[in-house]
Amino acid sequence: MTTDLELAERGFTKTAWLAPIEDIEFDEWAALGLTLQQIDTSLPWWIGDWLNYGEWAWGEDYAQAIEITGMDISRLNNYKWIAGKVDKHDRNELLSWSHHRAVAPFEPDIQQKWLGKAEQNSWSVNELKREIQQENMSIIEPSEINDNGQESPDIEAGQGLTFSPVGRLRYGLKMLLERHLFTAPWDIDHSAVIQARNTFEETEDVESEDRE
Repeated sequence: MTTDLELAERGFTKTAWLAPIEDIEFDEWAALGLTLQQIDTSLPWWIGDWLNYGEWAWGEDYAQAIEITGMDISRLNNYKWIAGKVDKHDRNELLSWSHHRAVAPFEPDIQQKWLGKAEQNSWSVNELKREIQQENMSIIEPSEINDNGQESPDIEAGQGLTFSPVGRLRYGLKMLLERHLFTAPWDIDHSAVIQARNTFEETEDVESEDRE
């Protein structure tokens, strides 16, 4: 049985689905249910692609249309960011949007590796996250893990960044972007990551001036 998005136009108002006066076949009724399920699972992708197209086509002016969705800006940023990170041709229809969210921070070949494993092993989203984290933590040197099982900051590597307030700020941003994002990318508000990356880039010249 296949879904037909045109069925979703039948009998829908803003607050109800109105069954047709004439009888409908069971298969048609069931197909409509599959359509509704498809809309629910595909909506994050559709909105994300819609936002990215708007930014590409109209630059900053596209933001004027965001109010159309009535959604929280953080939620929209997540949809937009993940749709932009995972290429349309690399998305796996057998896995959920949340599976893709877990691998979005990685390079395309790494994304495909983990999505392929998730499909092959029928992993839930939590199982996928756990497997990714276990592999990433095994890459980190034992000396970098503190007694709580968390990564310890590389103080020596950060010493050159701690001489000024700007340097300390940039070191904190660097830790967020390179370490936390690496070990648990799905736990981060991507709006904060985007803002952190922009701030890190914008303060590069300021830090250089502080060092002179």
